[in-house]
Amino acid sequence: MHRIPRFVSAAFVAALCLTIACADDSTSNDDSSSTPQNPEDCTADQFYNSVLRKCVDRADAGGDNNGTNNGNNPTNNGDNNGTDDVGTDTSSPDTRPDVVEEDTPDTRCDMDEDGVMSVACGGNDCDDNDYFRTPGRNESCDNKDNDCDGAVNNGIACTFFAHTGANLYAVDPFNMTATIINDVPGLQDIDTDVDGTLWGVTRAELFRLDARSNQWVSEGTFPNRIEDANGLAIDSQGTAYVTSGDSMYEVDLSTATTRWIGQVGTTFYSSGDCVVNKVDSLYMTSKEQGLPDTLVFVDRSTGHGQAVGSIGFDRVFGLTAGWGTLYGLTYEGELISIDPSTGRGTLLHTFPDITWFGAASTPSR
Repeated sequence: MHRIPRFVSAAFVAALCLTIACADDSTSNDDSSSTPQNPEDCTADQFYNSVLRKCVDRADAGGDNNGTNNGNNPTNNGDNNGTDDVGTDTSSPDTRPDVVEEDTPDTRCDMDEDGVMSVACGGNDCDDNDYFRTPGRNESCDNKDNDCDGAVNNGIACTFFAHTGANLYAVDPFNMTATIINDVPGLQDIDTDVDGTLWGVTRAELFRLDARSNQWVSEGTFPNRIEDANGLAIDSQGTAYVTSGDSMYEVDLSTATTRWIGQVGTTFYSSGDCVVNKVDSLYMTSKEQGLPDTLVFVDRSTGHGQAVGSIGFDRVFGLTAGWGTLYGLTYEGELISIDPSTGRGTLLHTFPDITWFGAASTPSR
């Protein structure tokens, strides 16, 4: 227990009385509840006075802190334009933890978090809602201006092969262009090997495009049992398949010899192309008189086919898979995308005066 000194100086008593009087005076001017308040009780128009333990209106407290102290520093009168209790203010600006700062424009200047500020905030990100569109990013084969230079797929090749009865084309399904790059020896369909070599079939013969001479070379004639070859597909292991009528065959690319795999089905008849996609699923188009073509999934080990659904387009003679899309080309010059889960086709573009026969992937796809 502490004992109170017997002798107390007059100065100490005077100071004590002055302190009590000041406290009484502040209490007497308080027109709010006597219950102490907390910082979280204050509104946006108030400060919390830690001496009085209550919220004080900014306007009543002097507003710009030129007079009586109204903030968190009980010994400072604000910005030191008035009287200081203990000298020069060296405290930090008001950082009351009970005030939650609202979002500023800066926090919304990189919505896609690609490290580049949006145009609205003075940056040069042409699409701040898309991470894959920003200055300096590499272009990829899609319908986006990935590097924000105003052009789509510039500087890269985004084409697949397609052909008519006489010409080989490079088709760009993004810019919707078709450019002649060679001729063809009356081919029914084409496809590329794993090393990028382009192969083609007529109804009875296997051809290869020689890279050195840029000429088509015959690799041999199919046996008589292939009567109407019109579809060619090569999987990721280099195994080649040919569809003919209601049957599917495996073809040796070095000799053109064939092995019958099986019947696709009694109700299926090859319309003009087959394709193996990136995951080695084989599809073909099947025709039926007077009806749109059907997309058919084919088991590569048995040749058995299963209908996926109507494509909605007739004479779909070309199929190829690239950039996550299954493309189809029709005799009427139409370029379509095909949903592999439903078979439904969607028109992308029509090339006037072009009659498509077959299609194949390119190494770039």
